[in-house]
Amino acid sequence: MRPRPKNVQQILSEKWPERQTSSQIKPEYTSEIEKELALCLPSNLQNVVKVVKFDKGMLQLSLPNASYQMQFVAIRSELLSKLRQKQPQLISLKCIVDPTQPVARATITSSLATSKSAAKPSRTLSQKSKHDLAAILPDLPEEVKKALKHLIDGA
Repeated sequence: MRPRPKNVQQILSEKWPERQTSSQIKPEYTSEIEKELALCLPSNLQNVVKVVKFDKGMLQLSLPNASYQMQFVAIRSELLSKLRQKQPQLISLKCIVDPTQPVARATITSSLATSKSAAKPSRTLSQKSKHDLAAILPDLPEEVKKALKHLIDGA
């Protein structure tokens, strides 16, 4: 029976084990940037955003999913401005999604709690809204009429 194929990383680690340990050590400059990043990030992203590398003025960050990426994009320009004050060599931020990155359970529940509290819809219609909807009811199809009547009566 043939032996199982090996990936490149396995072959390199067998050939040159001393080189593999040095390449896996993070460079020193990321620790300073990581500290600054942690100070500038909002609390819901602090435990989620990871520094991948910093090279030629580009800081590459990883996030576990697209939801966190959308939150990050919303604060990106402000974050870049704050980081440039302490790190003038920083040119841009690049964000990648890494689904293999683990997310702490507490982080998920805290972000869900903030999103649920912010997304509570109002259940009442103003009198003007009710009046405007009632005015357009005769021109609408029957299914839409039913839905709007239910909305007007329920609200």
